[in-house]
Amino acid sequence: MPSRFAGGRLLRRKLRREIRQSRGRFLAVSSVVAIGLVLFLASYMSFLNLSRSIDHTYEKLHFEDLLVRVERAPQQALARLKDLEHVEMLTPRVNMPASFELEGGSRITGQVISIPRERPYVNLLQLIDGRDLEREESELTCLVERRFASFNRLKPGDHVYVLKNGRRLKVKVAGVVTSPEYIIVFRNRQFPMTSASAYGVFYFNEEQARFLLDFPPGSYNEFAFRLDDYRHLPAAERDALEVLSPYQVKDVTTRDNQVSKTILEMDLRQMRNFALFFPILFFSIAAFSIYMILSRMVRVQRPTIGLLRALGFSRNRVMLHYLSFALLVGAVGAAAGLLLGGAATWVVTRIYASTLGLPFASLGFYPAAMLLGVLVALGFCALAGLIPARQSTKVQPTEALRGQIDPVKYGRKTLVERFIPFLPHLKVFWRLPLRNVLRNRRRTAFTVIGIIFAVVLIMMNLGLNDTVNANMNRAFQKQFTFDVAVLFLEPQPKIAQRKLENVPGVLKVEPTVGAPCRVRNGSRELESVVLGIEPGTDMRGFLNEANEEVSVRPGGCLVSKNYREELGIQVGSSLELEVFGRKETFRVSCWDTGRSPRPST
Repeated sequence: MPSRFAGGRLLRRKLRREIRQSRGRFLAVSSVVAIGLVLFLASYMSFLNLSRSIDHTYEKLHFEDLLVRVERAPQQALARLKDLEHVEMLTPRVNMPASFELEGGSRITGQVISIPRERPYVNLLQLIDGRDLEREESELTCLVERRFASFNRLKPGDHVYVLKNGRRLKVKVAGVVTSPEYIIVFRNRQFPMTSASAYGVFYFNEEQARFLLDFPPGSYNEFAFRLDDYRHLPAAERDALEVLSPYQVKDVTTRDNQVSKTILEMDLRQMRNFALFFPILFFSIAAFSIYMILSRMVRVQRPTIGLLRALGFSRNRVMLHYLSFALLVGAVGAAAGLLLGGAATWVVTRIYASTLGLPFASLGFYPAAMLLGVLVALGFCALAGLIPARQSTKVQPTEALRGQIDPVKYGRKTLVERFIPFLPHLKVFWRLPLRNVLRNRRRTAFTVIGIIFAVVLIMMNLGLNDTVNANMNRAFQKQFTFDVAVLFLEPQPKIAQRKLENVPGVLKVEPTVGAPCRVRNGSRELESVVLGIEPGTDMRGFLNEANEEVSVRPGGCLVSKNYREELGIQVGSSLELEVFGRKETFRVSCWDTGRSPRPST
């Protein structure tokens, strides 16, 4: 029986020789492990980095905890709001849409938002290019939101025009900014996604904003709050609404249901899901590859295993020897994956932060995530190598040394030969492959599984593209069938519809009405948009979960299926909708599978 030291040296030499002989397969499988780890680290650690970056941006730029919109409130309300408990920072502002025109003549809707003279303030702007607004501007001057400026190639010193009472007022662009409120630019809850070709956000001094929007001096229509502790939100909201109730409260937005923040969180959740799925797929491919390599190695080396057992090597030492091959594959792949994963994380975080427009990118070091990735990679490799390694312990030395090296009985008929009686009369060129398909069923099964994985990788990319195209087709062919949507800043009379119908080229005009609302089911509530449509509408379609067209019933409403868990409702449940202080109850008639979460009534 060899000594422990000599036996270990012999097995290590044998392992090195086997790695050299199969170095191509060894490196290939290690590369698959490395790719899986890179995908995991790049996705998951980028998710952690972006979460930190968003939180850091919100904290540094004083993102709102509560935003209350009213019809119009005087200066006296501001003094009372500042004295409320739990209010750390309060910024009153004027915020209304207006008609703008660019140098090329294209007209867009611009959101005019006032900013105070004193810094800091709630929803603080981060200057990207140009200069900040001065206390006193000699001419109409604004700051432009980053995405709109980039899309329309606006830079400091350029001009835009505000259309006011039939006049075309020239406005100078002082700088380009980003805001925590508009990391994802949105028009309102009814239109959470908008194009920079039709909508932009512009910031003015309070005096100029009031002038453009026809607000009297010292008046505001929005109040943004920062609280000393977000857990005090219910009490702070109740107190603020009590003070502002005489001024017709139109909308209340909290940090948790702010549109831009909600869309960002949806993007991050998708990234987290990808961080789990794709690495597991690659680790599974590596595991099957290791299993196939080791199974063949154990089968071919049965005489060698028998000799080792005859020389006194224990079953555990032989099993550990073959298991070491799988662990080395995982270790080499994990080492490469850690190095490449760190670099990939930095690149992915920077790309995502730039795409999202985050002014501050926070890069962190996450040893727990790295350790988790390495353990998962080694775990897959160890499990893949454990079964072939255990098979090596079942080899009996006497049988292996006598030459009984293969348990397959070559003389028996395969399943193919039993069901195809004319197989023996075929040429050898056809007979051999047909026999070999089922002669080693395990090899055939794993070959098929390998092909399945390859097809899955290809089909996933094609499937994602098809899914996007299908959703776009469904949205614009069944759900939103109108060609143009005209949005008015104020409610319009019926005569406006008749005027639009007389525009050359217009075949049909269908009016709708929408407003922010609160949806309640018992103690559960959330904020959304109520949309009113005409009976038998041709411009909007609604689909249920079976992809069947449904319509709104009298006294009923359609609700996005996303609300099912949030509100704890089912078809037939009663919902209370509150719009501008008026409350009505509707019965849920069906789920609407549209992607934009909205009740429709």
